[in-house]
Amino acid sequence: MFELEESGADDFLILFEAVQDVAELDSATDPSSIRIYQVKKKDRGEWEWSNLTRLAAPAKKMRTAKTADEIKDSPIGKLYSAVLALKSLKSSGVFLSNAGCNLPLANGDNAATSVSCDLSQLEAGHLSLLKAGLESLHEAGASLVNLELIRVEKVPIHPDSPVTHLVGVAVAFLNKHSQRHAGQAKSLVDALLAEVGPLGAKTDSCSNFDELRRQRGYSRGQFAEQDFMRWPVVPS
Repeated sequence: MFELEESGADDFLILFEAVQDVAELDSATDPSSIRIYQVKKKDRGEWEWSNLTRLAAPAKKMRTAKTADEIKDSPIGKLYSAVLALKSLKSSGVFLSNAGCNLPLANGDNAATSVSCDLSQLEAGHLSLLKAGLESLHEAGASLVNLELIRVEKVPIHPDSPVTHLVGVAVAFLNKHSQRHAGQAKSLVDALLAEVGPLGAKTDSCSNFDELRRQRGYSRGQFAEQDFMRWPVVPS
């Protein structure tokens, strides 16, 4: 939300535990695009190819049938399926984690050393195998696999203390927009988490977009209602 506000977004709606872990829409009332986030924490090591796709490495031979069966239940397979299912919106997906993804890229780099990259940048062997696997998730006659729609992204958040990172983000935001309120960054974060936290715990099914927005959504309008500019300044 801080990043969207900083980017100058006119509107947004964040959904929690609705499509995947988090979904970001460009409008709270009439969305035209959606970005789906699958959020995973990892205490040790990096995400390996087999963890992400459940496919064997390119050097190992695998039958096409097994490729199709394995990838549909993998993190990347589930994320790609969710993106495909949203036909009425321009959709994309992000695999987001505190740990990097150990995936070789065509330019000789590795995705684990990149902040963010899409899967079309994989080296040829991995790219070919992933495309073959994801083709099994398409309906007959559907368009070709587009790996530009899926990104992997690493964020510098400690899995045991994400609030510490978020307070730092809020401090930077307030320093830019209202420096005299920067000392209240934790209060702003606490207020946001108090509103957002319960949204991910709701399990009732929703029959339409309005219900989904009410039960699991948080909009730019609600974010703006925090109105930190009117808070009293607390002496440091």
